[in-house]
Amino acid sequence: MKILMLTDYDAGGTWNIATPVAEEVRLAGHEVTLRATGKDGCDIKDLPKHLEAWDVVHFWNIRTRRYFDPAPPSVLTIHHLLAPPQDNAQYDALRSFAPEAIHVVDRFTQHGLGRAGFTNVVHIPQAFRHEKWEHLPPPEEFAIGYMGDAGSDKRFEVVEGIAKKLGIPCHSLLSAPWKSDAAVMDFYRKISVYVVASFCDGGPLPAQEAYLCGRPVVSTRVGMMEDVACEFFDGSVEDGARAVAQVREDYELESICCFEEALPTVGDVIPDYLALYERLAA
Repeated sequence: MKILMLTDYDAGGTWNIATPVAEEVRLAGHEVTLRATGKDGCDIKDLPKHLEAWDVVHFWNIRTRRYFDPAPPSVLTIHHLLAPPQDNAQYDALRSFAPEAIHVVDRFTQHGLGRAGFTNVVHIPQAFRHEKWEHLPPPEEFAIGYMGDAGSDKRFEVVEGIAKKLGIPCHSLLSAPWKSDAAVMDFYRKISVYVVASFCDGGPLPAQEAYLCGRPVVSTRVGMMEDVACEFFDGSVEDGARAVAQVREDYELESICCFEEALPTVGDVIPDYLALYERLAA
């Protein structure tokens, strides 16, 4: 098969997920082209608007689809649900693009798309290379933190509120502009607990990276966190403070629960990607 994979940026989370998939699919004997369109416009001037040269096109971001009118079968990845009213725009775009398959990384997003009427959804968990994430010793000062794109659907203000209620530091690292691996590691080095307050996220990827760095996660019941999070909370500042306090007590007892073994590896998911691409190309 000849497979074209398109992301919207050649750095950050999506690139780190798509790159090892492309590498492993090549090793399976297929011809894979992985390119980034650029977040603010299509930077790929050498690609035609019509993509007949490939057997399958995988759009790893919904933004990448708008630049092309692909003739081959396509799969479009939805990494997370959007908060209202942006969710309706997301659904309208999906209906307009009409990909043969929609790929999601978690059951939470699959259920949400199903409620909106999308039944051609394929669940393949988020996986990335684990090797570069170093298991870190706990920081001297107990602190919580969050990372990602600024926006109301992330509910970062809840994480800040939890820290304020407990009287502990809160560290943040915003995605824009994209940070180096060294900056991300410095962020994990400063925090004791990673907090997810969103009700829309699919992974989220930083929470999984935090686990690999030896940082427990407090999370809402969202995305893949149902399978890997240590402590859940209902999304409120009050219950978040309770959950973080519980993890802090575990910290002091040196009984932190970590679920690194629950995180899927790239090798775990490649057979599912291959099966998807082969079905679309048939």
